[in-house]
Amino acid sequence: MKKTYLSVVMIFLYVLLMKCNAYPFRRSEKIHRIHRVSPGKIVIDGKFEDWKSIKNLTTDVGSKERGKFPPRIDLKSVKCTYDGDNFYLLLEAKPVHGAVIIYVDSDGSKSTGVDSLVIGQKMQVVKFQQGWDYVIKLTYAPSYLTSQVEKIEKVKYGYKTKLVGKVRNSVNDPSYVGVGKRFQEVKVPLQILKIKPPTEIALLFMEGTGGMFTKYDKHCQLIKVKIE
Repeated sequence: MKKTYLSVVMIFLYVLLMKCNAYPFRRSEKIHRIHRVSPGKIVIDGKFEDWKSIKNLTTDVGSKERGKFPPRIDLKSVKCTYDGDNFYLLLEAKPVHGAVIIYVDSDGSKSTGVDSLVIGQKMQVVKFQQGWDYVIKLTYAPSYLTSQVEKIEKVKYGYKTKLVGKVRNSVNDPSYVGVGKRFQEVKVPLQILKIKPPTEIALLFMEGTGGMFTKYDKHCQLIKVKIE
């Protein structure tokens, strides 16, 4: 009787442990292959034309409720590419008002980054198979897009971030950021993200800031990328 009871308890604890370590958000098991483009191929102007030959990483992040409730942003199609100097992202977000966070595992190594993040209204710790090295923070408004890149550093009790790049541009002054009616472009130098092709990286797209209004099971998507 005692052995049976002990077995039931052990099974319950195992199931509970597996549930705690599960990945409840949308993630891609597929590895997307990204090929280098020639210099000048991508123009930071918030327009789609120069991206037509580049495939989507995803056609929808999160749930359809976005745009109706906080963080009031629905991240749709996402693309990325790179040239000899820069890493590029194209995002379609509706409405163009709110915030998006993109965590970057820039070297494919769990040991060099942070593998646990505090996400969502319940401030739950979510463990990953990736080690996040950088975070790109985007703040949307009708006429401008703020791009902020921070390096994630381990500390004794968790992690901290250090600002390594920040740009705020209007539609009339595109450089590292391009803002259009439907599409937003971000250019980050490879040397800032420490990406050294060829390599495999991971991107975690998050609608909202990751705070109390962001639900990691509805507003996040993890995508694996092989930069060739």
